[in-house]
Amino acid sequence: YLNRDDSPRARIWLTTGDALRYRMDMTVPFALGGVAFEDMLTNDLAQDVYTAVEQYRTQIPSAPSPTDLALRWSVESADGLVDEVTTGLSEDLVITLEAPDGNYAINVAVVGVGQEANESVRSGAAVALFQPTPTPTPLPTSTPTPTPTVTPTPAPIIPTAGSSGGGSGAVPPPSGSIGAFEIGGHVNNVDGRAISAMQRAGMVWMKKQIRFYPGYDASDAIAFVGQAHAAGFRALVGTVGNPADVAAGGEAYLREFANWLGAVAASGADAIEVWNEPNLDREWPRNQISGGGYVNMLRLAYQSIKSANGSTIVIGAAPSPTGAEAAYPGQVVNDNNWLRQVVDAGGLNYMDCLGMHYNEGAVPPNATSGDPRGDNYYTRYLTTFLNEHWSIIGGQRPICITELGYLTPEGYPALPSFWAWGQNTTVAQQAAWLAQAASILANSGKAQMMIVWNIDFTLYASDPQGGYAIIRPDGGCPACDTLAAAR
Repeated sequence: YLNRDDSPRARIWLTTGDALRYRMDMTVPFALGGVAFEDMLTNDLAQDVYTAVEQYRTQIPSAPSPTDLALRWSVESADGLVDEVTTGLSEDLVITLEAPDGNYAINVAVVGVGQEANESVRSGAAVALFQPTPTPTPLPTSTPTPTPTVTPTPAPIIPTAGSSGGGSGAVPPPSGSIGAFEIGGHVNNVDGRAISAMQRAGMVWMKKQIRFYPGYDASDAIAFVGQAHAAGFRALVGTVGNPADVAAGGEAYLREFANWLGAVAASGADAIEVWNEPNLDREWPRNQISGGGYVNMLRLAYQSIKSANGSTIVIGAAPSPTGAEAAYPGQVVNDNNWLRQVVDAGGLNYMDCLGMHYNEGAVPPNATSGDPRGDNYYTRYLTTFLNEHWSIIGGQRPICITELGYLTPEGYPALPSFWAWGQNTTVAQQAAWLAQAASILANSGKAQMMIVWNIDFTLYASDPQGGYAIIRPDGGCPACDTLAAAR
């Protein structure tokens, strides 16, 4: 409400049962002894408010509402609309643009899902885009044939499904082939939808990535640890920061980051992955990328984490799978070269497990040929990529696959050109291949855990995260059943 001179007079918040339940669910990790409500006997109270309170009291999972709100983002240049994406209210906006240098406007509106005509426009921002850093296509400088230094036992029990993919190759592994191997999922939201899918799949770990900012406390990460534990999962906190802060802060930044990680460990985090893909300049300062530089961070982080909580598993950052070092000097270091630098700098002394990301598969996980990109680079195939990591570290640490996913556009529009290699993968193949991958890794003698990338992301634009999600646009989760059946 405004006065006649447009000065603010009062603000009234209108709520619903769904909105009230959302706010109440935020208290679950804190194990409150009770919650008191005012005005519950008023005559004009909506009936769904009583329902929300009762379901919160009995901890019945809230049902998704068709009128949930979302954010619709638009990026505009002087010539008009460049891109438009819709995200959840709590999702980070990540857009990769192929656009010329210049000034762009980013605007956002709150919209009702399924009611696109109703929207509430919020303030926008103007940004300047200069010398954009591309996400490089892996261009191999060589095609190594890695030889593991350790012969694992037992041998993998893998169904024969052909080497080049295709619909007939979507064959889940036999029951019991995962065994005690621990699997989990990377979530965007810790809510009933994600929790139910993960429980159905028999997952043990819940992962969420939390960004560190200098001067901020660890409350977001600590809250996630509590939420994961309350839902019955072990908490894996993936961490990352901004390359510009790393470059500007030097040793002081590394120590502040290490102290922040110590606070996360002290809250009961079961595992922490120290940074994300530091062999790319989107995650590490350009022209400063090196495994040795990362070990300087990892050493301080390990000491802080173990001092705070000796049982927290410290996972060394997974490098991005890429061979584009020669094409993008200073911006990229090949994953195997970067990992050798980590080993040479003594990095294995400061990790319990080595992180690995595999999210570019377009063929079954037991294949070693037939990738549609045609280059047969070792990162294209799960087993050759795993063996390369294992060979470099000499089997001295287990490998934690903290991202493993298969991209499929089924239920969405066609994939952007950069991701076209995944265009022919189906949801049925995604489900079968994830279970096969878990079986292969469980029986490899090399891997400790597998985190599915991802559970519930919905962003689908220039970065089609929703295409990796095992909860599909129609709400189904075929991969939940294949993973559960393989246990």
